[in-house]
Amino acid sequence: MRIRSFFLFCFLFLPVVAWGVDIEISTDTLQDNYGGAVVPPEMFGGGAKTGAASSAIPDLLNDDYNDDDRDTGIADPLEGWNRMMFHFNDKMYVWVLKPTTDVYKTVLPADIRGCVDNFFLNLSTPVRMVNALFQGRFKDAGTELSRFVINTTIGVAGLADVAEADFGIARRRADFGQTLGHYGVGGGIFICWPILGPSTLRDSVGMAVDIFANPTTYIDKTTGGTIGVNAAQMVNKLSISPDVMAELKKMSFDPYIAMRQGYVDYRRALIESSGSGQTSTK
Repeated sequence: MRIRSFFLFCFLFLPVVAWGVDIEISTDTLQDNYGGAVVPPEMFGGGAKTGAASSAIPDLLNDDYNDDDRDTGIADPLEGWNRMMFHFNDKMYVWVLKPTTDVYKTVLPADIRGCVDNFFLNLSTPVRMVNALFQGRFKDAGTELSRFVINTTIGVAGLADVAEADFGIARRRADFGQTLGHYGVGGGIFICWPILGPSTLRDSVGMAVDIFANPTTYIDKTTGGTIGVNAAQMVNKLSISPDVMAELKKMSFDPYIAMRQGYVDYRRALIESSGSGQTSTK
């Protein structure tokens, strides 16, 4: 009973992914992380500091908060928890998500799965458009508005990405975590959430805020319906995405280090591109 309750608790987090965030970790980034250390037996004990440093009040939004990680620029004082959640997510993926995704891919053709993904991405347009405005990327905000109008009408409620396929208007990437970073808010401590995966303190706040900009948040549905819809969206996203977990295991001596580094590098690049006025697509 407790195990079932824990899994239900984890799946209650799934509405956060409803706005269609897709994390992209390049294989080039993964290949740079062969030097990770073997997971130590004391991994669940975290990295508690002793002496004067332990009595200092931490700045959780300081990227250099964890002295031991200053060489990588990643603050990970919760490494014990994060590794435990990484292990949990790995088992969840291997035992539940991947088998479900494999069946899903067998039942539904790739074209239909692509249409489902396009539909959810189109619904999440307000998230990208509003955050592009917050970042002063007015051209990108206009692009997102144009894409929404074209895909909602000609693309039949967003099932087809006509804007990019026929008009060459690619999707722009913008979220509230990126907006905070654009204005100089540091990523803060690294956090690995159950089901949701890698994040930082800043990006976790950003995910929560972005929920309120997503129209799906205001659709009247039961808790079971919410979980079902968002679980289906997650499985659909996995069915059309590269198997990142398999790549992590295959290419890195310590998959956790590779996951952490890949996520942080990706987010930094995204924020730097917004700061320079460049646009980012999917």
